[in-house]
Amino acid sequence: MPASIGKVFYMYVISIFIIGVLSWNIEIRIKEWRYARNYFNSITTVGLCANLYP
Repeated sequence: MPASIGKVFYMYVISIFIIGVLSWNIEIRIKEWRYARNYFNSITTVGLCANLYP
């Protein structure tokens, strides 16, 4: 019994943590959308160049 209760509590804490991280990421994307877009564009550009010119 205690093991199952611990597992449920663990999953509950993990779900709250995941929801908090997702909401924090959404806030960051809303606040710094332009910076994040430029950052991801630079990463994809570097990745494409690395794939095209190994």
